[in-house]
Amino acid sequence: MNRKILFQFIFLLSLVSQVNGQIGLNKARHAGSYLEIPVGIRAAGLGTAFVAVADDGSAFHWNPAGAALTKGKLISTEYSSLYGTLSDPLSTFIHTGFQMEFDKLGAVSLNWVRLSVDDIPFLLEVGNDPDTRKTGSALSLNNRSFFTNSQDAFYLTFSRNFTQVIDFGWQFFK
Repeated sequence: MNRKILFQFIFLLSLVSQVNGQIGLNKARHAGSYLEIPVGIRAAGLGTAFVAVADDGSAFHWNPAGAALTKGKLISTEYSSLYGTLSDPLSTFIHTGFQMEFDKLGAVSLNWVRLSVDDIPFLLEVGNDPDTRKTGSALSLNNRSFFTNSQDAFYLTFSRNFTQVIDFGWQFFK
């Protein structure tokens, strides 16, 4: 009986947290939009068609059930310099993941995704007034302070391969 009450409590808690995250404040309209950046070079080349394959380290992003198709242990990494050169990017996208198959239990995958933007100028005097923004946008960046913004996401996925052989009654085909 205690397990049933605990399960119901966890279910209600997750439901409330999702509703609160969806309603939120209007200021957080674009939170988590960096999670739409495609993970994996092979997957990005195939586009959304990779959902059907999903058998490498980027399976957690495209189709988490595909993690069960990989054999053994797998470490995957990716570094992308976005909007700039490799030596001086405006932003960087990093993915690191570990995936391991258990014999009959399935596969577990742990992944970390990070998007970071460096050298953002800190301009207090610009403010939120549209007229001030127009005149203050050309302010000099000399002797200004800069800050960095980074967003992280951690994924823990579990998948299991279920196969069912259906015999149609034909002699050479199952």
